[in-house]
Amino acid sequence: MGATIERISEFMAKLGESLAGIQGIGYWLFLAGFTILVLVVAVLFLRILIVAIREIPNMTVKQFIKFMLALSIVLMAVAIFL
Repeated sequence: MGATIERISEFMAKLGESLAGIQGIGYWLFLAGFTILVLVVAVLFLRILIVAIREIPNMTVKQFIKFMLALSIVLMAVAIFL
């Protein structure tokens, strides 16, 4: 687990160094594109979560346990990147 966090940290540092060299319109275009990408992913995740929550009353116990495990894994992955 520690090696994964180190690799992510190295990647983020290299990305930050690369972005530091960008100037002018390129920086703003990258920032706009990245923001749109993050918003699309967040909306898709939220939509999937809402659909899954609506299905909870119709789930069997096995399906509910699978849902909770999947949700916990996704939340842990998101927490690593934050």
